[in-house]
Amino acid sequence: MRSTLTENAVRAAQPGSMLWDGSLKHFGLRVAPGGTKSFVVLLGSGRRQAIGRYPTIKLADARAKAKRILAERTLGRHQASSVGWQTAVDKFLDARRAAQIKDRTVDQYRCILERYFGFGRTKLSEITKRDISAKLEKLNRVPSQKAHALVVIKMVFRWALHEGYAEIDTAASFKRPKQNKRTRVLSDVELKAVWEACSDEANELPCRFRTIVKLLILTGQRRGETGALRSSWIDGDTITLPCEITKNARAHRFPVGSLARDLLSKVRPNAQGLLFPARGRPDRAFSGWSTCKRLLDRLSGVADWTLHDLRRTYSMCTRSSRAIGREMSRASRCRKRSASCGSYGSVSDTSAKRLGIGGNCARSRIVISRKARNWPMAYVPGSSAVSSRAVVASSET
Repeated sequence: MRSTLTENAVRAAQPGSMLWDGSLKHFGLRVAPGGTKSFVVLLGSGRRQAIGRYPTIKLADARAKAKRILAERTLGRHQASSVGWQTAVDKFLDARRAAQIKDRTVDQYRCILERYFGFGRTKLSEITKRDISAKLEKLNRVPSQKAHALVVIKMVFRWALHEGYAEIDTAASFKRPKQNKRTRVLSDVELKAVWEACSDEANELPCRFRTIVKLLILTGQRRGETGALRSSWIDGDTITLPCEITKNARAHRFPVGSLARDLLSKVRPNAQGLLFPARGRPDRAFSGWSTCKRLLDRLSGVADWTLHDLRRTYSMCTRSSRAIGREMSRASRCRKRSASCGSYGSVSDTSAKRLGIGGNCARSRIVISRKARNWPMAYVPGSSAVSSRAVVASSET
């Protein structure tokens, strides 16, 4: 038999628990894993309506309100409280900013919600699982985007439930699909085709996008970080990405080779210091990736690849260069720490990075100058073979 809720029981309630009142059926206290306590009333079929948070609202007041809601429901006059979808999205994004989530991340949330979940003024209580499923089914051909969209929509409904804007978490039962780990590495022929498409000034590719893709080939950085480059981050042959822009929230400093330096020297930053501002938005980093990427696919003839695959391709090549560099670093007593991280290698020592940069830059020169067939021991994806000439070239870069 359930015991009557008391102030002492409410204060002593543990995180993650649910306490039902023995004196009033369908009235209870929900304690979130983080410790937030909310009074709720069960409206049937598992649907809960939040009454208010403790101690903002006292137990006696919450019980009285629950009685009124249940009585009105019995008389057919109760309407579940809810807010419109767009209002909920705006409040959700404001809450994310208040929680000190990165502005870039919040912008990504907004972009996903506006692009894939256009429910307009529909109330949260009226959005069904079928409605969400119909939106997600449109993304079946892009499983990665579908997975990201599902994560965000689940965040919104979970937040709405905790804040009392929704009675149930409509998206709770959706499971994130398993994604196959990408292993795509572009061949020299494919890299050359992409490079030449970005070098042909007669085609429709935007100039900024051309330069970004070339930098991705030469530096192996992430597209978002490269697209957001500012002139103040560049110091000679070294680029330092601040913690606000990096994925792991840590500053990242890396050297660049001669080809990349030549490209950067030709780019003029705007008044805000951005090297690649968005079209019509001088205060925002480059956007329009999907449109430009589709055009690049058509012009280069390279299929089934993403811009992030350039990072994996770069990593495989520079890892081969560093394999040769280990003997060189031991001979010079250069302290170096390297570790494998998923599909990519990570190196903290700048000299080791320069070796990889040099080897990749030398290889890139060979690839784009159409002399790959004369390159002895040319790099083969998955192998550790790389010509010693790459190491020699690294000291010249």
